[in-house]
Amino acid sequence: MEELKMVLTVDIGNTNIVLGVFDQDELVFTARVSTDKNRTADEYSVLIHGIFEINGFDLSRFDGIILSSVVPQLNSVVAYALGRFTSVRIRTVGPGLRTGFRILADDPTELGSDMVCNVAGALSEFEGPLTIVDFGTATTFTVVNAQSDICGVIIAPGMRISAEALTGGTAQLPPIPLDGEVKVFGRNTVECMRSGIVGGTAAMVDGMLARIEEELGTPVKLIVTGGISELLVPQIRHELVHRPNLLVQGLYSLYKRNTRSER
Repeated sequence: MEELKMVLTVDIGNTNIVLGVFDQDELVFTARVSTDKNRTADEYSVLIHGIFEINGFDLSRFDGIILSSVVPQLNSVVAYALGRFTSVRIRTVGPGLRTGFRILADDPTELGSDMVCNVAGALSEFEGPLTIVDFGTATTFTVVNAQSDICGVIIAPGMRISAEALTGGTAQLPPIPLDGEVKVFGRNTVECMRSGIVGGTAAMVDGMLARIEEELGTPVKLIVTGGISELLVPQIRHELVHRPNLLVQGLYSLYKRNTRSER
């Protein structure tokens, strides 16, 4: 049986499009492109081709591509841009794709494909029960029970959105950098805001995890991911596993699951 060689994963998020390259099961390259709904397929073609060209990758040599998206209007745009350079089938995370776990929701199709990929990535390494906290445009908690099924989700405003709402809705609070020392309470405006935004988000994670464990009646493994997760890791008091590339890894895991019978 021939093994997979080169696979491209594409995650279209609200803020960034993340490209990941796997070679013989190893993640060898990642890149980010700003998500812009106004860009044309030709513009994305130039951007994507340029990124791979300067890093020594030939798009025509990929054996497979899988795409996840929470921005539906860009699905066909990005797929067309990729199709300019390769003829391989582009798989999309959605109904009909085998995941290996159930989604215990009133309407499973409402669950974002990013959460599906995160769970796939987590379950390729760990067993349930677990909770994945993804710090992105929104802060999401995806709860997986002992049977490794998604049993619930929590969605809260993301840290940057919260910061923008705070500065945009007040006259005297300026935009601030979120990275830096986080104190329990501050003695100047920047410190005070960073305490509330970063420290407050970390406290929310600790508090929500305690509630999740109470609801499930068992301790859960905490997995942290997302573009700004490194800012939160030192602030969260619960024991955790940090996997910044969890979604990309999940995409690759889903690709392997859905192509295994074809190879």
